[in-house]
Amino acid sequence: MQFYIGLHTTVCFRLEEGVAVASNHTDHLFQQQTQSASSWLHTIRLDRLEHHHPVTQRYQFGIPEVRADCICECNAASDKCTAETHQYTQCPEDPNRDFLTSCYRTFLPNQSPIGCPAGSNAKLCCDVKFRPYR
Repeated sequence: MQFYIGLHTTVCFRLEEGVAVASNHTDHLFQQQTQSASSWLHTIRLDRLEHHHPVTQRYQFGIPEVRADCICECNAASDKCTAETHQYTQCPEDPNRDFLTSCYRTFLPNQSPIGCPAGSNAKLCCDVKFRPYR
């Protein structure tokens, strides 16, 4: 029997057992088969789930350092923040950046034009820098 149940799920099933009993009479000519039957209703509920595993190594997990340098561009004609220069591209080479830091650019158009002149279509461009945890 196999059940697929989740947490706080109940399964009910009935098991029926029958045991055949052979009885020999003294004349050895007559054999009789009798059936002794029982039926049990079972209920299984998964109330709690635990996961146990051994620790075999020493693990250290760290959160990388992340820094985002962003500009909000109100001018739609500006070349500083465009999809061509910022959408999923690597940052330009920077002599001050060490070899461990990764840098990628993002471009997010159609931003809320708060602080921009009326009728502007604001864009957001970011240089996102990741440095591994030490």
